[in-house]
Amino acid sequence: MRSRRGIGDQRGFTLAEILVAGMILVVALIPIVRMFDTSFAGIMSSSRAHKTVALAQSIMERIKSMPYYVPFDDEMGKMDIDDYFWGERNPQYANPANGSGPDWDAIPEVTLPAYAYGSIEGNKDFRAGVRVCYQDNATQVSEMKSTWGPMKVGNDRPKDKDNRSINLLVVQVNIYAMRDEVEVLEHKAEAIVTASEAIYNLGVSRITVDGPEAIQGTSSDAAAHWPERDANVTIEGWGFDPGAPNFEVKLARPDYNDVTVAVNKVTSTDTVIKGTVKLYNSTPGSPWGGKAPIGYWSVKVRQEIVSSYLYNGFICEYPRPIISDYGNDPNGPFSPVAMSKTGHKEWGALHLRVTGGRFINIPNFESASVRLVQDVEENPVTVPGVITSITAPNNGYIDSGCVILATFDINEAPPGDYRIEVINTQAEVVGHVSTLSGTYTIEGDWPATIEDFSPDPGSGFFENYYDIPSTITGTNLSDARRVEIRNEDGVIYDITGGCTLGGETQIPVQLNLIDCDNEKSWELFVYNSEGAFLTRDFDITLGPAITLPVYDPQKAVRIERYYWSVGVWVSDDVSEETTTTLAGARRSEAATARGALFEVKGMGFPLNDDTALEVYGDGSSWTNDYGVITDRDAKVVMIRSNIFTMPDATWSDGGIRVKHGEYDWYESPGTPPRWELVDP
Repeated sequence: MRSRRGIGDQRGFTLAEILVAGMILVVALIPIVRMFDTSFAGIMSSSRAHKTVALAQSIMERIKSMPYYVPFDDEMGKMDIDDYFWGERNPQYANPANGSGPDWDAIPEVTLPAYAYGSIEGNKDFRAGVRVCYQDNATQVSEMKSTWGPMKVGNDRPKDKDNRSINLLVVQVNIYAMRDEVEVLEHKAEAIVTASEAIYNLGVSRITVDGPEAIQGTSSDAAAHWPERDANVTIEGWGFDPGAPNFEVKLARPDYNDVTVAVNKVTSTDTVIKGTVKLYNSTPGSPWGGKAPIGYWSVKVRQEIVSSYLYNGFICEYPRPIISDYGNDPNGPFSPVAMSKTGHKEWGALHLRVTGGRFINIPNFESASVRLVQDVEENPVTVPGVITSITAPNNGYIDSGCVILATFDINEAPPGDYRIEVINTQAEVVGHVSTLSGTYTIEGDWPATIEDFSPDPGSGFFENYYDIPSTITGTNLSDARRVEIRNEDGVIYDITGGCTLGGETQIPVQLNLIDCDNEKSWELFVYNSEGAFLTRDFDITLGPAITLPVYDPQKAVRIERYYWSVGVWVSDDVSEETTTTLAGARRSEAATARGALFEVKGMGFPLNDDTALEVYGDGSSWTNDYGVITDRDAKVVMIRSNIFTMPDATWSDGGIRVKHGEYDWYESPGTPPRWELVDP
């Protein structure tokens, strides 16, 4: 018979009862625990997936923010997307045979150091790999131009095998993680990056300029002003539709009116526009009307409501200069050989003459500039020229007849060969618009000296003297090629008396100082074959006036008698009547004589408009200014005077003397006689 527990029974559970209850509890808890574990695993997996998506999107945005295209430069290094992610592959990669999207397995994947394991901030357990390929507008992967390369200077602009610009780049970003020592692809993202000029399937990629020569610029995308002349242009791109509403092609620039391109033709493939543009359209009474400003312009194609720009794709320039000849200015102070292309840095001020055409000179606006440039690899030397005058017919829009005179300060210029440049616009704005022609050579030092320059004993540097014997003394003078003197005003006087060159230490000189003012300062110049020179100051003083033979070596004075005969005036040389060596100044004895012409030859005469001759005798004198005659080539300095009235009586103390201004030189108080000739 079974016993039962009562309510008031105080006995505990048996061991068997406790074990059974525990087993029941464990069996009930197992499903509950498994439910929490599954939920946690789901939460962790969802978090990881979200994290990889966010990481892929973040990296994709970084890539899309990079420039689509920047011309590669060794100094700048990598700049645009393909510089970083093209990888090691043949650039002629194309679609797989089935024409589907890019075969990513065939495209190298690039992982930058910043995207490697342990390097991604906040995501150090992940790695990001990137693949890129170019795609044409028909969503086909492009076959690239054979010479193209992502980091090839001058050949890195994305172009396909037909040399057309590509404006779409497909980018794939893959996120990886390690699981049980095996790398697993966690997420894959793809996007298209578009060139900034690719807008709604309308784009401009390039503009080129051709003929005529007068308006060709310095580069393929530049054209020059030329009045009433059209520049032929070719615009490349895609999506051009000349039949579309509002179709127009223009050059655009902020703050200026657009310049219309007259369209001649659009290719059947809608990728090329051919047209003309007039950059200088004169209007009556307004020579600058319709004149496009110099500098960069953007190309704008508009159709329907869409416009596409090629930013700063076109350059407007002045015409390309033409240099036909240049060299030392024949009228310059430092031109030992006219138009030669050799100078010397000691000249300081180099005067050059440049001839040719298309040298712009627009009144009240701007003109051409010139400079000498020495091509030194590390530090090019540029010597700017200061234009002193410019002749530019038609403001320079002409191929010939233009002349520039310019001065260059070459005192500090290093010796060497320089090229000359004529620039018709701001070189720093639109590039060098210049024409080069040969080289100009600036020579260095001449290791020679002038120690002394002095007249021979018994002589002096006298005003209005010629054939003054003197000597230049120095060292290393054997290379001397020319000697000249120059006054303080820069006026050059050749030493017409001549000099004997070739000596090492001396140059004998026959100095000619006719018409050289003693009140000015003077300088001697000795040039060598390269244009270098040496200088020496010297003074010119007043010397004694002396007489020289006239025609006959025995005469210093020549006299002609004037008289009336048979209805006409005739003259006879009557200087032969005297036998006096120093005088020969006797009056005419002829009863019909009405006057005489006195001619005196000599040196040291004052040579100006106040100078005259005075003929005197028997207490009387006659003065009549007939002029001062100088003939440097014949080495003659003469003073002539007409005396129309003469006494009949023979002079007992007659003579001739030079008068100068208010006083004659003989009677002026405190002034010693400069010249006097008396017939005893």
